[in-house]
Amino acid sequence: MSSWVRPEGTFRLRQADIPLALIVAYAVTLLAIPTDVGFHLGALVLSPSRIILSALAVLVVVDGSLRDALHAAPKAVLVAWLAFLASAGVTTLLYHSTQALVRYGSLAVEGLVLWVIVWCIARDRRGSHVLHLTIVLTTTFVAGATLLLAVLGLGYGDVLRSLSGLAVERSTDIRFGVLRQEGSFSAPLFFAIWLAGASMLILPWLEEERPLRRILAWAAWFILLLATVATVSRIGIVVELAGTGVYFLLRKRPRTGIVMLGLALIVAVFMAGITLPTFFPSRTGSPPPASAHASAHASAPASAPASAPPTARPTQNADERALEGSTTLRIEGLKAAWRVVLQKPLFGWGLLSAAPVLSAASGHPNYVDNTYIQILVELGVLGFAAFALLIFAALGMAVRLPWSAVHVSRLLALVMLLGTAALASFLSITQGYAAFVLVLALVTVGAPAAHPETRSG
Repeated sequence: MSSWVRPEGTFRLRQADIPLALIVAYAVTLLAIPTDVGFHLGALVLSPSRIILSALAVLVVVDGSLRDALHAAPKAVLVAWLAFLASAGVTTLLYHSTQALVRYGSLAVEGLVLWVIVWCIARDRRGSHVLHLTIVLTTTFVAGATLLLAVLGLGYGDVLRSLSGLAVERSTDIRFGVLRQEGSFSAPLFFAIWLAGASMLILPWLEEERPLRRILAWAAWFILLLATVATVSRIGIVVELAGTGVYFLLRKRPRTGIVMLGLALIVAVFMAGITLPTFFPSRTGSPPPASAHASAHASAPASAPASAPPTARPTQNADERALEGSTTLRIEGLKAAWRVVLQKPLFGWGLLSAAPVLSAASGHPNYVDNTYIQILVELGVLGFAAFALLIFAALGMAVRLPWSAVHVSRLLALVMLLGTAALASFLSITQGYAAFVLVLALVTVGAPAAHPETRSG
């Protein structure tokens, strides 16, 4: 991406510009506005992004674009999407509820339909550029606004909810003396994952030949990094630095790449030293309840007994105990998941069931922080296999495309989201998996011509 995208010719609105403008509006509202801001109809929230996506879907159906996109779409990815929805559909029929039906509809519309629409529009070089740029600018704006509001003691989401007339129920979570800001996403962990993934999309502009553009790109990258640090997400901070290092190594700039990887290693070692759980025989108590990101999940059964905090090491402070407890909860969730999956291995326990099922199996509130475990618990082995097929189909197609700077950045963003999914169930919220689908579509459509090589740095 060697230059900023500018409309060619006159400013006359072309027919092709209408769906592109709608998908840009969808990306902006999806990433900038919390999912609970909108019109509430029972279990369904008509957020601005969903309203725009509905209008876009009608438009592409009427003008025939959706039919053409389905005909030209990569068959392996399309079949994997259909298999995933079919598996989820069977599970939803077996264990149906209002919330499960709403979630299944969301998976279909903001999963398969969104992917097809984005793939259709982004096949055009200009559409691909504009959507890429929109994601970067919107995420950077949200990150910057989040940091600024944090200085004033305000939450980004709280401000928008207040403006929309929604009640604000803020539960602060402080670690290392920093209020964990969650931006437009429902919890700090989800926000950190998207910040790290979106930071990869900035990387091609870090190689801009014009100094001003390169400085602006580095400024945007640092804003995303600072916002990630403010979330105190260990995995988010590490993967953002490590992903940037890998990018520069692939782009044959070894010095910059090694520096970034070195910083990632230092942060990882530091975090591991204070957060890895220790298991002593005297520790009979259960870990403390999950912190900020737990609020993003469905509430655990009310009958679950309260847990007593574990006996802390004498040298531990409150921050270390909190982070260690979070890690312990993840390990407990994995152990409980193994037991419940064996009880219903094929079709799982139903959509949105992971948190209450694992809480019941653990004997106290627990929240699955792993997308793959969440799918395995809720949709069983068949649903997990279908999701794995979707991922491998998309990655298999992506690695066969020309490896330009832009494509490498998009591929790294997708890999980063998939990697951090092992430590966060971002598919448990619509905003999370819709953002994931945006990147998935960008990766599978290919990328513009390679960025001019720059000297090693």
